[in-house]
Amino acid sequence: MIRRKPPKLRQTDDAPGNLALVQAFLNTRAADNERDDFADLDGMNQWLIKMSVVDPANDEARREAIQVRQGLLALLQGRLKDQPLRDLNAALGEMRYHLHVTPQGELQRLPAEGGWRGLLSRLLDVMEKAMAEGQWQRLKICASQTCARAFYDRSSNKSGKWCIARGCGSRSRTRAYRERQTKGSSPK
Repeated sequence: MIRRKPPKLRQTDDAPGNLALVQAFLNTRAADNERDDFADLDGMNQWLIKMSVVDPANDEARREAIQVRQGLLALLQGRLKDQPLRDLNAALGEMRYHLHVTPQGELQRLPAEGGWRGLLSRLLDVMEKAMAEGQWQRLKICASQTCARAFYDRSSNKSGKWCIARGCGSRSRTRAYRERQTKGSSPK
């Protein structure tokens, strides 16, 4: 008897390279609102320290971070006419960079500010490069209503819907099956 390996389920995981920074930023808030790293100034500053930003943020920076996060979520979810997108564009208009030539002779754009504004400049620069390289379309929001985490879709046809197929995907499919069964057994 020949034993076959079970089929390998498609898994999604962290975004490659610098796009992981954008993914981490988006995942500072859980969909069920039980966790929001930017709920208060202390939480945001703790997250900034994890991201190697030593300059503490103020309340204005925290509000801007929340607006930018909502704008990026709106962009990924295709809600291009919402207020969050207008807030994101306003933040883009405030970015300041300076150009730098690397030892390899490549032109590099670097944030002109430190702290939160410098990190924001890096996030938006990464976003622009990911769009130009075709990676942005693979950064998605989990379709599970109880999750909504940002994930990187590694499927060959960019059709991933859930951050973890065996987790959120399985729960979503089970919920949909039960709803269909309930509708089918209801009296007519």
